[in-house]
Amino acid sequence: MTLDLFASRPQPRTLIGAVENGQKRVWWEDRPPTPDDLAAHLEGRRLLGLVPDKAINLDLDRTTIQDLRPIVETLNSLQIPAYAGPGNTRGSKIWIFLEEPQEDLEALAKALAKLARLLLPEGHTVEGYPNGQHGLFLPLFGALNGQPRPLYEVWSKRPVVLPFQPRHADPEALRRLVRAVPFLEVALQKRPEGPRHEAGMAILNLAHRAGALREVAVLLGTERVFERWGLADSRTPESWREELSRLAEAAASPEYDHKRGVPFLKEAGLDPRPILILGEPAEEWPTPRPLEDLEAPLPPW
Repeated sequence: MTLDLFASRPQPRTLIGAVENGQKRVWWEDRPPTPDDLAAHLEGRRLLGLVPDKAINLDLDRTTIQDLRPIVETLNSLQIPAYAGPGNTRGSKIWIFLEEPQEDLEALAKALAKLARLLLPEGHTVEGYPNGQHGLFLPLFGALNGQPRPLYEVWSKRPVVLPFQPRHADPEALRRLVRAVPFLEVALQKRPEGPRHEAGMAILNLAHRAGALREVAVLLGTERVFERWGLADSRTPESWREELSRLAEAAASPEYDHKRGVPFLKEAGLDPRPILILGEPAEEWPTPRPLEDLEAPLPPW
């Protein structure tokens, strides 16, 4: 494994960490990382970190790897390859690798962290990296100080083995997922007033116009929305997802007229403001009148 899986830029400084008796010490050294640093990390003797520009990390200090299921299921449903493992001292981490650096990588990481917080029950904290010049420790690939710290492929549940060659995510797929986050935010506000499938249809209509129909359909089918909308009174999670699939087909069909949108969401008691910038076209500004046609005279200054 080489460091260019994580960063394309040279690293002028090296982040080092050591865990002793459950306590982690962290410090920077003003030198580039060396092969010995990487070997010590891979052998689980010491931690090595850097500032990435080709990888996204979600750091979940209060979430065990078993509790990552809502996030993992969403990524798998959208065929976004990711890796997950326990944290260095607590919690868990999710990694997403990209083949090339992306200018909006920090924005993607921040939005994916927000998505993770929405998908998890209250009380879970999620930080997204890269974040400025904050250093980030590389994932562990087996153990730390003799304690198991495996990294898993989330789609297969198999542990990663060295040499490691990640499956890269499509940056456009990540951007579409990020575009879908405000729709989930609206859906989780409350149980809609009136028929819930009609509220779902209105959200999907707007998602289609925003170019994130598939992603929003997956998010509406998550456990958090199922519980928030009280759908267990008439549906199973499986039947709700099947219903969403049919609704998404209708939202994408040009033969389906009179598609409801923002006004209906307001009638259902939902605040559509998080998605207005995505779901509604901007109004055209009127042509300004010539100054000489104005009735009121201009001031002398």
